[in-house]
Amino acid sequence: MAFLVCLDTEFLQTPSGPCFLSAAFLGQDDSELYGERTREEVEALLQLHPNDFVSEQVLPQLGLEPAVPWEGLAAQLVEWLDGLGAADVEMIYDYSGDYLLVEQLLAAAPRPPRARLHPTNVSYLLSDEDGLRAADSAWEMLESARGIKRHHALADAYSLRLRFAIVHPTVESMETKTIEVFATVKFVVSEFEFVHAESDDGELTLSIGEGTAGVGWRDLKVGQRLRCVARIGASTLVLSAEVLR
Repeated sequence: MAFLVCLDTEFLQTPSGPCFLSAAFLGQDDSELYGERTREEVEALLQLHPNDFVSEQVLPQLGLEPAVPWEGLAAQLVEWLDGLGAADVEMIYDYSGDYLLVEQLLAAAPRPPRARLHPTNVSYLLSDEDGLRAADSAWEMLESARGIKRHHALADAYSLRLRFAIVHPTVESMETKTIEVFATVKFVVSEFEFVHAESDDGELTLSIGEGTAGVGWRDLKVGQRLRCVARIGASTLVLSAEVLR
């Protein structure tokens, strides 16, 4: 199974094509790579190519997260991909132009990554109502927890990952068995009355709701560690959970 990476970019459209301003890569294991141009560089670009959206939504959010300098992003992307330890990486994105940046970065990198990259356009998620509600929840929580919101590339990568998880729950083809899983709460999705958690190895997405014994989903908070008993097979069902103190 390929390792999942969510990709999002912010860019300025110019007559010669998109000029990328920031980019975020988010792994299924919460590993992050984020790079951006400096505020001064983007302001200079806006002088040449005025754009209200970039001025109002993207520019004010630059500098809110630690970032790899843009000139070093190509080499850092290769190192980051190699650090995932995966032979195959499925890179998902919801705008066709996003993967153009990856192609540009890899062309500029000193060497190719060891992993095989499988670009996957999931723009169909943009019209999925369940996915959209999940994305709104992700943006709300990220703004509260980290001060970044929609149209920050990293916030949008997290929202994409949750949208993807909601629409495509993790399914494993295996004999049904009951296991103990250690996981971390990633999002509280109040609209659907459940908590989204992920196992430490990144292999399982765990949903905790009204039917989960041992814990009330309304009492859980992002970042809490859990010990779960789950039945896995054609689907994953959390039978019980407890918060680790």
